[in-house]
Amino acid sequence: MNIDSFSKAMKTKPEDKDTERTLGWKVLVEGAKVCHKRGDFEAGAEMFEQALTMAELRLGPKHIVLAHILMQYSEMCEEVKDLDKARTLSSRARTILGQLAADSESGVS
Repeated sequence: MNIDSFSKAMKTKPEDKDTERTLGWKVLVEGAKVCHKRGDFEAGAEMFEQALTMAELRLGPKHIVLAHILMQYSEMCEEVKDLDKARTLSSRARTILGQLAADSESGVS
């Protein structure tokens, strides 16, 4: 995992060059962040769940973008004091990042 991969993962806002493959989960993540900011945590959670499902189906279970979405969702769960859910989400994200780092070190892509 290099810095370029991480930088790309941080860009969850839809871009002009997005395809159907990326647009769906990006729109959901952006919507979830908007809901989070305005305090509509229930709608935000639903959008994060949908984004996670879509991103995992489209990108695979071991992708930096999936880890990024998990961490954003975890932050929202922490804010509403759903600490068990927040821990589960952040743990899954850390596992993915650890696998990516290990794969990178061993030369697996």
